[in-house]
Amino acid sequence: MQSFALLLIGALLCVVLACQPANNQQTTIPSPTDTLAATQGNDDVVLAYEGFLQTLSITEYSSVGKAAQQLSNLPNNTPALKFDVAYSRFLAFRDTAIIKIRLKELEDTDFSPKSKRPADQKLIADLNANFLAVDYSEGMAFLIPNLPADVQKWGNRMTPIMQSYITQSGKELGEGYYLDDGALTISAADVLQRALWWEKFNTQNNAFMFAKPAKNKEIDYLLTAMVGANNTPAFDYETHKLSPEYKKAYELFTQTFGDSQIAKTIKNYYDVLQKTGFKESAESQKIFKDEVAKLQQ
Repeated sequence: MQSFALLLIGALLCVVLACQPANNQQTTIPSPTDTLAATQGNDDVVLAYEGFLQTLSITEYSSVGKAAQQLSNLPNNTPALKFDVAYSRFLAFRDTAIIKIRLKELEDTDFSPKSKRPADQKLIADLNANFLAVDYSEGMAFLIPNLPADVQKWGNRMTPIMQSYITQSGKELGEGYYLDDGALTISAADVLQRALWWEKFNTQNNAFMFAKPAKNKEIDYLLTAMVGANNTPAFDYETHKLSPEYKKAYELFTQTFGDSQIAKTIKNYYDVLQKTGFKESAESQKIFKDEVAKLQQ
């Protein structure tokens, strides 16, 4: 789970630093160049916000709350497109702060988000008030972005595309993905459902400012659906046979969502596996490798 949280943070951060604003119309999606041109010569609000962020300490969690408050203070008539751009700067600031902030309370082995100790509950409440959250995995607590709080606070000021992206990202972060040891915390069926969601999103929003991390999510989920994770593999380590859970997930998914590209990939994969009694083969491994190469182009 921690690895997934850091991957999400890293993906957001690397794109935010060179982001291009999203479009406010879902029916007509401009190219990235057109989207960028839409804000040129009139980014005084964003520039002012960036200047404010530079005055804040990156190592104090209260600074994230101050950055959030300043974002809320942007004029009510700020266009949704421009608000998205300012919000992306907030994301970058918070993601960097999460990496830099060191809280000794989170290093306490007795700490957990479910702790009843008053001091622990106060810290969690303070972090939530500053648009941060605490996740807990394998005896370790760590900070994560409070994406659901973002949507609740600013969803009506964002473009529908941004709101959808952050809502889904927050949902997935809250539900988990895998642990540090590579054990999946969701089912094979859930992995496929996430891959499908991102496929649809990416098809509709290919000029979105976070198009790259959104595409990476689709790729990650599809490849995980094909081979599993280190400690929850799709194939048994000894028999090299597809697990019953994955086999059932493939069958149900391809029957229900056969028109999607992901379902077509899985069906092709399934048909090849079926030839060998659902054991890995050179042919099935080639399909996986070819899919990796295609998706990473």
